[in-house]
Amino acid sequence: RGAAKKAAPLSNEQRDARRDAMARAAEKRGQPAPRKKKAADAPKSPTVFEDGPRSAETQAAWERAQRGDDRTRRDMGYDPFQAVSSAGTLEHERAALRQQPEPFAGGGRRLDGQAACPEAEVACEALELCVDKAAALTCAETVLKLLGNAAKGDAKFRRVRLGNKAVQERILAVDGGLEALCAAGFELAEDGDETVLLLKDGFDAARLDAATKTVAAAKARLSK
Repeated sequence: RGAAKKAAPLSNEQRDARRDAMARAAEKRGQPAPRKKKAADAPKSPTVFEDGPRSAETQAAWERAQRGDDRTRRDMGYDPFQAVSSAGTLEHERAALRQQPEPFAGGGRRLDGQAACPEAEVACEALELCVDKAAALTCAETVLKLLGNAAKGDAKFRRVRLGNKAVQERILAVDGGLEALCAAGFELAEDGDETVLLLKDGFDAARLDAATKTVAAAKARLSK
């Protein structure tokens, strides 16, 4: 026998007419009309990647990775995979560096009635936790000397060279030393080819005084 001819595909009008006829026949039999198949009912086709469709294994791996990324986003509270402009990030960092610290209010008070300097207290806590107590004591003494000189108002005492050997050995080598100076109002700055700490004109004297007293109290405890 010859091969059966393949039926020609129905047009949209023919499909609609056939569907209407089936609906009328179903109503006569007391059965609900056949429901039109929705696109959502159709089986989902695998994701088509830029270089074409992938195998079932690749598709499954891709979906697992997507679920893992979704969990990461939920756990972290933001999208770590979102592209960020490096230029915008650098500009944000520069703006943060340009922002000057807020003036020291001195509103907080210790139990002894003195103005509190939380930043200096944190720095001194690190200083007192230092394993080498002798180095910590030397650091506190050196910081106190620098703060005392800075309070005199002479501009030359308000500039500390971080490249200085004594500063490196006595302050920078000890946790809390540099932080104590910054808590008093000193700021990191570039001066030519070297990095320095500067206590600028119009510095907050109350902040400097509070930090000095905090470091002095830490020195007294280290001396015991």
